[in-house]
Amino acid sequence: AANTAGVTINSASGTLLLNGAGQTVDTNCAVFDLDSTGAVTLNGAGSSNFVTTSGALTFTGAAASTWSTSNGALVVSGDDGLTLTAANTAGVTINSASGTMLLNGAGQTVDTNCATFDLDATGAVTADAGGAISLDGGAASNFTTSAGALTLDGAGGVNIAGNSAEVDITTTGAVDVNSAAFDL
Repeated sequence: AANTAGVTINSASGTLLLNGAGQTVDTNCAVFDLDSTGAVTLNGAGSSNFVTTSGALTFTGAAASTWSTSNGALVVSGDDGLTLTAANTAGVTINSASGTMLLNGAGQTVDTNCATFDLDATGAVTADAGGAISLDGGAASNFTTSAGALTLDGAGGVNIAGNSAEVDITTTGAVDVNSAAFDL
């Protein structure tokens, strides 16, 4: 009959060393359960992988954690998408200290839902669209330059609608209207 008692190795103090120098150490088992009252360190001198052939793979840290590379890019890929979640009010921070930070949504709709959208740039902001651009505000709004002129240029004309309220054009300088035909 098969012995179901298994094998127990006890080391009450010091170091328990399994030395497979120069060899492949191959562990085959139904379940591999590693428990430690202290830290667990896994070091590989070459390319390494941690793969499940079925089921999820979960990494959880009890404190702030780091997942990084000392060289090259870190690629995170999800076959059915990618979700980054902050479970509290700390939010999600993505830092790009140099180079270009690229959000590529080619062929997709990029949908941003938020309470407040705050975009700050120390340089220019460029928004180019192959189709229409629509900016709608639910309250009084402004489009202001702190220096230089503001140009509103419509290839098919410019429509200014005040609806049932006043349209107010105010300047301390001259009002210059250039037209081939002027209809007031």
